[in-house]
Amino acid sequence: MPAKRVRATSSKSSKKAKPGKKPARKSVLNKIKVRSTAAALAAARMGVWEWNIQTNALSWSEHTYLHFGFSKPYPRMTLELYRSRVHPDDLPLLQDRIQQTIERNQVYHIEHRIIHPGGKIVWLEAAGNLLYKNGTPYKPVSYTHLALQTGWHNLGCY
Repeated sequence: MPAKRVRATSSKSSKKAKPGKKPARKSVLNKIKVRSTAAALAAARMGVWEWNIQTNALSWSEHTYLHFGFSKPYPRMTLELYRSRVHPDDLPLLQDRIQQTIERNQVYHIEHRIIHPGGKIVWLEAAGNLLYKNGTPYKPVSYTHLALQTGWHNLGCY
């Protein structure tokens, strides 16, 4: 019995996997990267957030909400709500660092205090980058926050 002919196709020829077919290797690898990154961030109890400069929209990970003392259901995040949790003595330094990052293309790095509901103060470290194109910010700013206290249970938010 002659062998069946199988038509070879390039993964570039079709961007979407057809029903019943295996997803492209690149898609599978991308999903693994996303899951691995999420698992690593959760294990480290790190929060990640993005700020779109053009729209002022903020996107926060669950741990970022917890670092800032929010509980479920999480509110829609705004810059005003974010700033309302920053210790008033730290706001001028925070504004200065953000401005330096945007105007001078500097790496963003700061340690500042967050005031949780009930008055508990938590120290956080924030770091991030802003991507530029032709001297203009074009991509959301992405930051990570780490609690600087010893022992995660001392945060009072886990």
